Amino acid sequence: NETDHIKKMNAFETYIAIIKGYVGPILLFCTKAFANGGYVWSPCVMLLSGAFTTICALKLVKLGNKLNCYSYGGIVRTILGK
Repeated sequence: NETDHIKKMNAFETYIAIIKGYVGPILLFCTKAFANGGYVWSPCVMLLSGAFTTICALKLVKLGNKLNCYSYGGIVRTILGK
């Protein structure tokens, strides 16, 4: 299996990867989004987006554990093939 040689990240490495992926875009786009969307609507949309993101991430983790495959690319290859 191609995914056997991939090292799993520890908790700290996972935390840093998530923070790195979200902090950059948030810093760039939040100020403009609040200016365009308003101070009431924008937080509501952000909470909804956060809920959807969390649900999707939890489903990916559950699927990865079920398939014994711990990378997104590996999950996609396992499900869809090459």
